[in-house]
Amino acid sequence: MLQLRIRLVDAIYYGVVGVHHVGLLCKNLERSLEFYQNILGLEINEARPHDKLPYRGAWLWVGSEMIHLMELPNPDPLTGRPEHGGRDRHACIAIRDVSNLKKILEHFSSFPHFLPSCFCFTKTQNLMLSGF
Repeated sequence: MLQLRIRLVDAIYYGVVGVHHVGLLCKNLERSLEFYQNILGLEINEARPHDKLPYRGAWLWVGSEMIHLMELPNPDPLTGRPEHGGRDRHACIAIRDVSNLKKILEHFSSFPHFLPSCFCFTKTQNLMLSGF
């Protein structure tokens, strides 16, 4: 009980304030940037140096948080994943107009239609849950 109390006091002292970034693995950085920049409209955070890391990557703004794309081998299997994306690891991005995003995504990918949210798989199998 004392250890739990100490951990709670420590947590309050240093103050968790939010999520800084979510790291996503990608097989091909250019392809992933095509999706995140040109389809979702996310902008690269030029202040985050990617050349200091031992792999290729990019930092993309999502509001005041970021997605860190990392071009690295994926240690997770691509087969045998749950059919419903919400039952697997995923990142969630809030969208103002999910129905408009759905129209845009229909031109670029296939995904199950679960509105008011929609799930889509990028070409590298990163699951994005968009909306609410």
